[in-house]
Amino acid sequence: MTTSQRIAIAALCAAAAWCQQSSPALVFSGRVHGRGGTLYRQLWRLTSPGDRRLQLSRSIRHHDLPACGTGGHTLLFLSGGDQHAHELWTLDTKTRVEKMLLKTDEDQPISRVLGWSRGGREIVLALDIEGGHHLAKLLLPGNTLVGLPRAENPALSPDGTRIAYDTSYLGGGSLAQSQLLVVDLDGKPIAHLGRGARPAWSPDSEKLVALVANGTDLQIVEVRSRAIQRTIALPAKSDRWTSPGALAWSPDGKWILASSPVEGAEEYWLLNMETRAWTYLDRGRGARWSPDGTRLVYATPWRTVKVERKEVPASTLRMAEAPDFQARDLASPPAAFDSPVWCALDLRQPR
Repeated sequence: MTTSQRIAIAALCAAAAWCQQSSPALVFSGRVHGRGGTLYRQLWRLTSPGDRRLQLSRSIRHHDLPACGTGGHTLLFLSGGDQHAHELWTLDTKTRVEKMLLKTDEDQPISRVLGWSRGGREIVLALDIEGGHHLAKLLLPGNTLVGLPRAENPALSPDGTRIAYDTSYLGGGSLAQSQLLVVDLDGKPIAHLGRGARPAWSPDSEKLVALVANGTDLQIVEVRSRAIQRTIALPAKSDRWTSPGALAWSPDGKWILASSPVEGAEEYWLLNMETRAWTYLDRGRGARWSPDGTRLVYATPWRTVKVERKEVPASTLRMAEAPDFQARDLASPPAAFDSPVWCALDLRQPR
């Protein structure tokens, strides 16, 4: 296992020793339609082999945007409403006990969980305040919420020590005016990297890949020296690439995933870091790398299916594996599966 892969797995479990006894599990949110289905969106785990679904939660609340917890047996999730989440919860995967960690004001919904600080005593969040994203951290124990700067497209470093973000909100979302910044977990500036947007960290937490202001290139920047190491052209304009979206660097350092937004989904492209060649992958939502960087999992675009004479939204999960990244379906409708994430869980049965 490479150093980058060790860092990626350590980030999943927030530097806890139980990682040696845990394995990355695919966790996702979803609602099963039809008889014997679920009224609320619940959390599920995909078992291996066989790709069978194992239901993790059963409470009468929605379970959205799951994120990894600590200790090898906890998960985080958002809840509190159909449109906006105002509550952060934790689920013990062994006892099935759920506990609310945070409830925000109605005008400050939680957009997503960015991850854990090194040592696992702070949870970094993005809040949606007055139409923009603001960083915050939840201090544990005590569940004290501390506000941090306004930030668009924030990304927590794999080692849990720094946050990169852009200032595209200053130019009304324009890449041409956006600045690329890095702060520590107290919000103190570490680096101003010039113009750029939508940063993603390298596996070793030393570099960033980000969009260039012209919107047609990527740049790889070393954070400490602020030196631009490489500039790479994005895919050419086509019906599968209209404008740049989010980026994600694989934990093994071999690939960069780039997205181009379309209605309700994204077009996914893969950059081979060795050949610098782009390959089209698929259309989907919420793509996430496995901790070893060899697999991508994502939800398919929403579609409508008929179940028991009712039309319901449906989506499945799809996996693409290196080196050819041929996609295959993991969980089949009638269901609405969403928000996949890889978490290191201790899957041993309690004694």
